[in-house]
Amino acid sequence: MQSLLEEIDARIHTFYGDAGGYDHQGTYDALDAHEQRFNQEEPIKTAIPPNLGFRKEQKTDSEKRKKNIRHIEKVGRQKWKTETEYGIRSGAENTNYRYKAIVGRTLRAKNEENQTA
Repeated sequence: MQSLLEEIDARIHTFYGDAGGYDHQGTYDALDAHEQRFNQEEPIKTAIPPNLGFRKEQKTDSEKRKKNIRHIEKVGRQKWKTETEYGIRSGAENTNYRYKAIVGRTLRAKNEENQTA
């Protein structure tokens, strides 16, 4: 995650991620490091739902994770998704799925130069 964020040479306003792949301390640490790298005054808003049946809030958890857990417990998962605009993430995933359905899951060009193009 850290190396992926290092490729982004700008501030990040909001980060959307699914629970299975992004609800762990490494994600929150990488987002905090990105904030520090760009001296962001406003923290990155995170829309990462905890896994279903998630462990309760721990003292060592990131403040971003704690905030998501508290909000979900307060308003419920569905309302949290609406309020955080979590559906934007699924729209992006759907776009990628449609692209792969049209183009295919693999590159058809045989040499690397054409694949890059």
